[in-house]
Amino acid sequence: MQNPFYGYGTIVLGQRLVGRDHDIQHFTDYLSSHSGSLSVIGEHRIGKSSLLHEILERITKAKVNFCYTWLDVSTLPNSIVAFREMLDGLLECLEGQGQSLPESLGPVRHRDSADSYSAYRRCQQGLNLLRKAGISSLIVLDEFDAVRQFEEPESFIRRLRALIDARHTTGLSVVTISRRSLLAIEKQLSGISNLDGVCEKHYVTPLSEEGLSEIVKRCGEVWQPSAEEYELLKWYTGGHPYLAEMILCHSWDAQSVSVGIEKSQANILDHYQHLRDLLTEDDLFEQLLQITVGPRWNLKTESLARLKQYGLIKPVSGENGSHQYRGWSEHFQAYLEKCSREIPLWEIWKATESTLRDLIESICYQELGPEWLDKLCNRHESVKKIIAGYELEEADGRKRKIEGCKDRMLKEQRHFGLSASNRILEYTYPADLWTIIGAEWKTFQDFLGGKNKDKKYWNERFALLAKIRNPIAHNREYVVPEHELTLAQAYCKEVLATINKE
Repeated sequence: MQNPFYGYGTIVLGQRLVGRDHDIQHFTDYLSSHSGSLSVIGEHRIGKSSLLHEILERITKAKVNFCYTWLDVSTLPNSIVAFREMLDGLLECLEGQGQSLPESLGPVRHRDSADSYSAYRRCQQGLNLLRKAGISSLIVLDEFDAVRQFEEPESFIRRLRALIDARHTTGLSVVTISRRSLLAIEKQLSGISNLDGVCEKHYVTPLSEEGLSEIVKRCGEVWQPSAEEYELLKWYTGGHPYLAEMILCHSWDAQSVSVGIEKSQANILDHYQHLRDLLTEDDLFEQLLQITVGPRWNLKTESLARLKQYGLIKPVSGENGSHQYRGWSEHFQAYLEKCSREIPLWEIWKATESTLRDLIESICYQELGPEWLDKLCNRHESVKKIIAGYELEEADGRKRKIEGCKDRMLKEQRHFGLSASNRILEYTYPADLWTIIGAEWKTFQDFLGGKNKDKKYWNERFALLAKIRNPIAHNREYVVPEHELTLAQAYCKEVLATINKE
């Protein structure tokens, strides 16, 4: 038996297109009845085009007086060509079916279009004539994200909306296929939505476990993965059809899912990077990390909704019945956790400490004047101990001097002379910085998130930062649990984002 997964990543039809039966039937009925237009949205290689090809094949077999054309918007240089190709593609479809074109279409078909508007009018008039001849039309605009590269994309979208709105005279339905929603595309262009409200939206997501099982069944009698191998495939793919077919294709000769995964690792990571680039452009990747890894400090409800629609996250049961989410597969979740730690912790740590010191100096100088540090020491014994140090009585009654910032500064100046910093807060640690902030909490509260993030909220975060500061400063991260390193990095990002926002 030939490898049934050859050609993974290309358009799949018929028996290869599994797990989409409900969607295929629904949208075949929807478009066959000429009920309106459709927006198909989904991430890279999730199966959007395959879904539409199957639907069109079924409509074409079942419906007469119907024509369609499929355009890849990323290959079109401008809206002039786009409108011309729309009408020409429909007419070529009819000729391919052996149908005679209405004579009235002749002058319109051969008319030149010097600009976008005249190309639009030519398309509109041609559609009207087809409609009068009893012919309904469907235009598929694949890679619709690329419309943003047109010279006047807003005008193109408005004119496309006009053709859809006049369906009673144009007989036209449009299907857009894109990686972003129409709303997101239009907001990037003008902030005004023209198409989003007139197209039924459908997000193509990873398959259910039943769909994944159907893919595996295509192995036939030659080889069926064991229960353990199936669980491994599910762990890596979470039902993503492209990833599942790729792994099974590479598994075929050795009849081993583990071998297929090993051969597919680089391509899986390339796929993740492609997805990350898309989400980063739309300001969603950092939101995804907050949702799946945490902590959540500026999570937007809109982002959560969009990521759920994409099927990139799935709900899981949290502690005390809390709502939590993970990536669509366990492997993707592990990738997200890795991404949350990809900036060297010490690097982001230094940036965080520097930002906190700048904040303290700036705010205290504004509030208390040039002698702000002396005034803080007089106000708060805790701050005085940080700056000047103090004596600690041991269990045996002996007293031990605990160095303060001034002691550490003087020591460094003795050792390094003029190259030593004379900025007193350079010699503070995270716990010290929090002590100062906490002592003057009313002054700093508005700069750390206001009432939404109270003193207890930040105390918990600084406690963890203080706990692991020494291990990472001395390159001993390995003694700190991995989840604490992840949290620490996220807390540093939160501090930076909160202060910089304010």
